[in-house]
Amino acid sequence: MLEIIRSKIMGRINTRRLAMSKKSEPLCVKIKTILDKNIDESVGMTYIWNGMNGFEVKGNGDKYSVDNGKCHCSCGAWQLSGIPCAHAIVCLRFLGKTIVDCVPECYKKSTFLQTYTHMLNSMCGMHQWNNDDGMALQPSVHVKLAGRPKKEQTGHNQRSCPNKKQGQGHEVVKVKSYKKKAPEPVEAEPAEPAEAEHVALVSLLCGLKSIFVSLLWFFWV
Repeated sequence: MLEIIRSKIMGRINTRRLAMSKKSEPLCVKIKTILDKNIDESVGMTYIWNGMNGFEVKGNGDKYSVDNGKCHCSCGAWQLSGIPCAHAIVCLRFLGKTIVDCVPECYKKSTFLQTYTHMLNSMCGMHQWNNDDGMALQPSVHVKLAGRPKKEQTGHNQRSCPNKKQGQGHEVVKVKSYKKKAPEPVEAEPAEPAEAEHVALVSLLCGLKSIFVSLLWFFWV
């Protein structure tokens, strides 16, 4: 596994170094594509210069604030990636600066080639390796863990029955299930006539009492 990874990395380093050395542009391929897109978007934009490093760029129905000294644009693209955005390109052209020189060094061809200057040395096969006469590696000592050792379970169940294939497995007894019946509603017993008369009499006396109290209060006042 490690030998496969080593051989692939060795070939990849050489392939990428040769591919970049054939390019004539000072920038990497993807960075050059992004920069060309920003240059095309900058066409037709107008600007107002404050006399120092500040610019007010108008385009696409909006305006943006650009600070050339701080590499800052209000759209956020310049400070996010380091590649001049369309608004910054308008300002750089006015100041007479080369746009490629304003791109960070990490995006340039020279930095890419420096990354792949190292190389991996070739190796021979395992049959040509030198034998080591030192101490041979030994497996680690087995340590008995604490606790009760596990025992193998004896017996079997219905699934692991050895006689199941011969048609002499466990007999399955099906138990008939009974559904529980819902309890029947209990009807309330009707009240006895004597009890009903007693309740009516008590309510009548309470009514007469309230009438008597109201009359007494009326004549007293």
